[in-house]
Amino acid sequence: MRRLALSLAVSALAVVAVLASRPAAATSATPAKEACVKTFQRQRTCTDAFIPALVDARVSVNKPKGIAEEAAKPGGRDALIKQALEEWKTDSTDTAIDATCTRIASSPRGPAVSAMAAQCAAAADCAAFVQCVVPLMKPSL
Repeated sequence: MRRLALSLAVSALAVVAVLASRPAAATSATPAKEACVKTFQRQRTCTDAFIPALVDARVSVNKPKGIAEEAAKPGGRDALIKQALEEWKTDSTDTAIDATCTRIASSPRGPAVSAMAAQCAAAADCAAFVQCVVPLMKPSL
């Protein structure tokens, strides 16, 4: 199966696929990039709640294709989460976050999406954050 966490990280702000339509440009600390970085940092802080919820969202839409079948196997969901958590260690580094947020912030919809995600990042606890941010992501999975 494809690298699950890479797929998870790339879609982390809900519309990364749409936003990636423009080439990445060097983006300094714009408000959109700062909001994006804060959201990714919150995802990293809330990894134990975020990754299972994101795996569940991907399973619900079967993306990447075949993930629903994997999750339905005995122990499948747990195995997917374990795999995603391992890959997330690399995919959620400051360097990876910077590259992704540079691309997102320089896209046409970057500022709007980053602002919505930043509202989620301000949630009081991880449960509230995950409940806010995962639905933003689901349409673009």
